[in-house]
Amino acid sequence: MRSILPTSLQSLFNNPVVALSCSAIAVAIMITLWSTGMLMSTLLFKPTLDIARSTPSQSTSLIDSNGIGERHFFGVANAKPVIVIDELPETKLELILRGAFTAQNESNAGAIIEDDKKNSQHYAIGDTLPGDAILKSIHENKVVLTRNGIFETLYFPEIKKTDKNSPNHFIQSQSPQERDERRKAIRERINNLRNKK
Repeated sequence: MRSILPTSLQSLFNNPVVALSCSAIAVAIMITLWSTGMLMSTLLFKPTLDIARSTPSQSTSLIDSNGIGERHFFGVANAKPVIVIDELPETKLELILRGAFTAQNESNAGAIIEDDKKNSQHYAIGDTLPGDAILKSIHENKVVLTRNGIFETLYFPEIKKTDKNSPNHFIQSQSPQERDERRKAIRERINNLRNKK
């Protein structure tokens, strides 16, 4: 008598669909085992590096890492535009520059400007002037303002050299004591104007 098991297995493998399915399963199992082996060998691999560790005193850097940070490859973020003050147009506003006080620290600088109603007031850099102009900088002989994004200058009024009543003539004829008193009076006037704000 023959055993039933080998006959039934033999009849299963005679069927082409079953034989193809079994061989596909066998190939899939083999690919899975191969992939698992590759993954495990990659995870468990520990290379031995034979590199002598150098001390920081011996290392020589070909790249200056400090210099790289100081370069501005894309420009400076807060770069101010360069404005040529001597080429700015004179303002059309009806203002008169009566005094300009320059200082190394811009917060200490100021200007006395008279409006069209003959009212004089002390202004600091950044203050808004009559006519919606903003005071941008103060120089010995002029101030720079911006109005609607356009830079303009305001100069001292012109003084005729032959006029004996001009302020220059008055200052030259004063004694040192009179000049000191006049300066003191001007400083007091400026402080009074500052305190009005």
